[in-house]
Amino acid sequence: MGVLLRAARQLGQQRIFDSSGPALWASLREELEAFMQRLRDAGALAGATPAQAFAVRCDRTTMTQADL
Repeated sequence: MGVLLRAARQLGQQRIFDSSGPALWASLREELEAFMQRLRDAGALAGATPAQAFAVRCDRTTMTQADL
């Protein structure tokens, strides 16, 4: 869990001044999915498929109106 939190924090710090919106959210989701896939490839996550091993959401469903 610590590895994931550090990776997400680092990714967020790299994008701190980017405009929030669907394009940024999609980019963050893609980068986090790639990171999670690397963890799965290394054996850190169980699951026969990526969908069974992890899910990444970065969209309006994970934020409040104040966040937007």
